[in-house]
Amino acid sequence: MPTFQTRDSTTPDFWTERFEQQFMPWDRGGVPQAFKQFVAAAPRPMTTLIPGCGMGYEVAYFARKHGITAENAVKKVLDALGVNPSENGGKVGGPLASAAKP
Repeated sequence: MPTFQTRDSTTPDFWTERFEQQFMPWDRGGVPQAFKQFVAAAPRPMTTLIPGCGMGYEVAYFARKHGITAENAVKKVLDALGVNPSENGGKVGGPLASAAKP
C-alpha cells in the first residue's frame, strides 16, 4: 500500500498524489458499457460532465466521439491515453467553468 502525505480529499494535491502513485482502487480499467450506449445515443453537440475518477477512460472515449472542452488537469490523463482533445472540435483550457459555455 502506498503512503500518502495528503489526507484532505477536498484539495487537488490529494487526488494528484494518488494518480501519480497509480493508486486508484475505484478505477474500472475501461469504459463501462452503459456509458458507450449513452454516447452512441447522445445528440451532438452536447454538454456532459464527466467527474475525474480513475484514468479517465470515459473522457477519452467521449473525446474520440464528440470532442471535448477539458480542464488543464485533464490534459495529463488525455496525454497518457493518447487522446487529442481538439480532434473533434474540443479544446483544453481552464477553469472549466469559464471554458464550457453552452
